[in-house]
Amino acid sequence: MAGFNNSKLAEPCWLLGAILAAKATLAFIDHEPRFFLGDSASYLATAVDGWIPPDRSFLYGFFIRWVAMPFQSIEALIIAQVFLSALTVWIGVELVRRAGLSNRVLLWGLGLIWIIAPIQLVYERFMMSECVSLFVFAIHLALCIQFIKRPRWMWFGALAITAFLLVALRVSYLPNILFSAVALPLLMLIPGSSGTAGKNKTWTPRLRATLVYLALSIVFTGVALTGYQQLYSFKTGNPPSYHSRQGYFMLATVAPLLSPSDFADPGLRAVVYAEGGLDLEDPTLREEQVWNGEGLLKRMERYIGDPIEVDQLARKTAFSVILRHPVEFISLGWVNAKAYLQPQVVSQMVRLDLNRDRPLFGEFEAKLIESFSYTGDWKSVSVTTVSFFKSIPWYVFLVGASLPLVLVAIAVSFSGSRLALFVAGHLFVAFGIVMWLAVTATVRYLHTIEFLLLFTLGLTMAELMAKGRQPDRVTSALTSQ
Repeated sequence: MAGFNNSKLAEPCWLLGAILAAKATLAFIDHEPRFFLGDSASYLATAVDGWIPPDRSFLYGFFIRWVAMPFQSIEALIIAQVFLSALTVWIGVELVRRAGLSNRVLLWGLGLIWIIAPIQLVYERFMMSECVSLFVFAIHLALCIQFIKRPRWMWFGALAITAFLLVALRVSYLPNILFSAVALPLLMLIPGSSGTAGKNKTWTPRLRATLVYLALSIVFTGVALTGYQQLYSFKTGNPPSYHSRQGYFMLATVAPLLSPSDFADPGLRAVVYAEGGLDLEDPTLREEQVWNGEGLLKRMERYIGDPIEVDQLARKTAFSVILRHPVEFISLGWVNAKAYLQPQVVSQMVRLDLNRDRPLFGEFEAKLIESFSYTGDWKSVSVTTVSFFKSIPWYVFLVGASLPLVLVAIAVSFSGSRLALFVAGHLFVAFGIVMWLAVTATVRYLHTIEFLLLFTLGLTMAELMAKGRQPDRVTSALTSQ
């Protein structure tokens, strides 16, 4: 036992054991399943009937089928998600430890915050893809860090697998995937970074290696993303795409910037701007523009008929609007940011995320009973829901602290290992997704930011500790001479 405690495996194993024990204890206290309607209904329909939803990724539905349905127990899904959540925390903490955060108080303190992080904690219990997709994203980041430390082309094969799984679970990770594909090779251009960039002292070899790796990264990532789109097309019969409502959400996002001239068809223009429709200029109604019967997209559906044709036109129109009004599009991000920085508004988001005011509808409830014999009280108050309700200052902090932390990480990491720099880039991308690409502000969308902020913070602290130890190494080297 003493030999094990002194081995390199000791601390990672103790960390994993402590995290699993903590998560298992919390799961024992609160293992009541939670549902978000109608996302959960879509995933359950995929699990039971193999139905592919038109407006979201579909792999999570099959995850439910593989994990929970063999046991006819929805608790099996919760156990699996809690286990994956524990592994996600461990991956993050272990990567921070390996990056150089040797202070055990800081390391274990960071791990504790990660364990009880309220968004992750509550979504371990939801029939939602957040928990599973974040686990895959943690693996994706771990592989990226291995490439930064030791650049090898084989890593791109593994990263392509995680890219495929991520878009199959949640297409909102697409910008992060694209960021990794480009940023990883480009990091090699920075003198003094780990791996090949640090070894090639002259500019030409470093540039050559960067271009080769960039080409390989783009090819591997492109194959993965194209493969998923082809799979979606094969399973639905629709044109290749991540899902067949991408254009709907894109157009709703830029709805306040639309003008009648954006609709060339006079008939469509008349329908869109007819009386009784939702106010296109109101940015707080962008989500309703997708789902409401009098919203922009439903009106377009009634006129055009074919949802696929609507989606294609919506996508083309959205791109045109963004290119024509880039400054105004950027300013739309302030709408979501302002909402997240108002505690009263965030409190309303929390209630909506927990669906307290919405009953289960008949078909979904019937599937739950038939597949899992579930008759529990999914609206009951528990440790995790109370934590979710009481953590409004934490959500405001996540939004308010993200960009300052990105700047600090860049300043600290630029002349060091580049790990904090890379993960901070992902934090910035996740922040941009929530502010500029989301049709509404909701706490659920901060899930990835919560993980990345803690990860960036840990790597930044590790970088600072490494810089603090550098003078000691120089002094000892001089002394030994």
